[in-house]
Amino acid sequence: MKYEIKRKLVSVIFPERCPYCRDVIKPCEIGCEACLTNMPQKIYRKLVGGRYRVISALPYKDIYKAAILRVKFGNKKQYAYQLAKLMASKLSEEYESYAFDVITFVPLHNKTLKERGFNQSELLARHISEFTGIPCEALLKKTKKNKPQHNVTADKKEKNVKGVYRATDKTLISGKKILIIDDIVTTGFTLAECAKTLDKNGAEEICGLTFAITLPKTT
Repeated sequence: MKYEIKRKLVSVIFPERCPYCRDVIKPCEIGCEACLTNMPQKIYRKLVGGRYRVISALPYKDIYKAAILRVKFGNKKQYAYQLAKLMASKLSEEYESYAFDVITFVPLHNKTLKERGFNQSELLARHISEFTGIPCEALLKKTKKNKPQHNVTADKKEKNVKGVYRATDKTLISGKKILIIDDIVTTGFTLAECAKTLDKNGAEEICGLTFAITLPKTT
């Protein structure tokens, strides 16, 4: 891929680093040997909205939580490539031959996008598109600026995302098998709302893929 050639050239001056421990690694590797050896090999599965399947690569904790937060709030966009590469490998394990027509992503409101400068879910989605050959399209837009889900109490999270998304072009959705990308799934209300919006616009099948998943607390 042209992008990988570019990364290899850039790494001559700025060495590639592991997104989890930040040790120097070879260009285009998804992590260092130590982090990959200790990484969970399972695929995490969740049903959201009562019917939409979501798979996740890693639990949202420890070095995996730190990695996605570096991308999301630390402006370490270079790590998105490595996280997406891991997500693509999990996708390949779960769905033979990448059985989707199009990849999309959970959108940000324009004001949030302007403040942050990028959408981490879109970054992941664009890379996964490169790895899989499945086209990536912005099928959804966020029309209401609601509160961030992590700032909302558990009993109000579902209501907080109700009706905040709209389809961009029904002709790109109708009859398609769609994969929605997000960075983290917690309650699943955000992904479920996105999936319902695509469903209403004629999607044939909708599944989700995230880098991390929040696991239930154990006592």
